[in-house]
Amino acid sequence: MAYSIRWWSTLTGGRASVLRLPSPAVSVGINTVIMLLAWHTRNRRLVLCLLPFFVLMCFSTVYIMAHYAIDAFAGLISGALLYFVLMWVSRKWRA
Repeated sequence: MAYSIRWWSTLTGGRASVLRLPSPAVSVGINTVIMLLAWHTRNRRLVLCLLPFFVLMCFSTVYIMAHYAIDAFAGLISGALLYFVLMWVSRKWRA
């Protein structure tokens, strides 16, 4: 890790503060789990009601520069992964 920061600092002319490591957008991940849970209930009305908020949340996270687009995508993937893992655990627990 220290080597990569020194390399980046050399590459940017000593401005190591421009280094920003991507991290999954947790807000997008949480909203993904909520959308998938709404979808799981098979309540079409609920999904259609939540869908605009979900889409706007994903785009606004990038638009206000809180995260990069790849962070929002990583949040989407990690939220979906969390949902499917917890649903699998839930099914195993009940059996």
